[in-house]
Amino acid sequence: FGYRAVGKFQVDQNTKALLRYNGDVSWMPPAIFKSSCSIDVTYFPFDTQNCTMKFGSWTYDKARVNLVIKGNEANRKEYWESGEWELLDVLGYRHERKYNCCPEIYPDVTYSFHIRRLPLFYMINLIIPCLLISFLTVLVFYLPSDCGEKITLCISVLLSLTVFLLVITEIIPSTSLVIPLIGQYLLFTMIFVTLSIVITVFVLNVHFRSENTHTMPPWIENDWKYVGMVIDRIFLWIFIVVCVLGTTGIFLRPLLDDTH
Repeated sequence: FGYRAVGKFQVDQNTKALLRYNGDVSWMPPAIFKSSCSIDVTYFPFDTQNCTMKFGSWTYDKARVNLVIKGNEANRKEYWESGEWELLDVLGYRHERKYNCCPEIYPDVTYSFHIRRLPLFYMINLIIPCLLISFLTVLVFYLPSDCGEKITLCISVLLSLTVFLLVITEIIPSTSLVIPLIGQYLLFTMIFVTLSIVITVFVLNVHFRSENTHTMPPWIENDWKYVGMVIDRIFLWIFIVVCVLGTTGIFLRPLLDDTH
């Protein structure tokens, strides 16, 4: 029986037993076991998981039911590849334990499943669109202030990100224990876009200053336009550096942790 079994396991009772000439009888019915496992989604969608399934008997001790294991690695000849997970390895171990209730020895077999999530689906539908939205934000500072479309572009990017967030909330695992990697990047992108709107408003305020809005000599009006252009160029390079470093730093964390 599975120690962490969820629901009833399904065993095909119609499987025939194999009787050998020496009296050994083998009965190997196919069965489906369902079990629960704690999932760490810190590096989602580049995460790997290690789940265990423990098999043993609560009613019969070693003298009546002796569990044995053939080799430490499970046979994966009949394994079907999954489109979402890659099975890295399956290792099995046999243990013998005594419990406080009884003097008898109870054997159990524990299998450890090491799996890795395949990230291609999330790369195409989550990460690449987020990257494009982030780099669109940088173009706001390259757009001339006289065109009058800087705020429009900022708001359009923010609305695109908001609609995108509503869609992907159903894909990202919901948990309050940790913030998934993709969740950290979405938060970074949202802050990135919000800051670009604030800075753009300030730049436009500087660019369109005139003697009609502020008390100043006429010759200073051109200087304010030049100041606005300089601020635009400065933040253009600052946002490019922050975007590249932030994106690289977030998505390289799984690789850096693996090397440690």
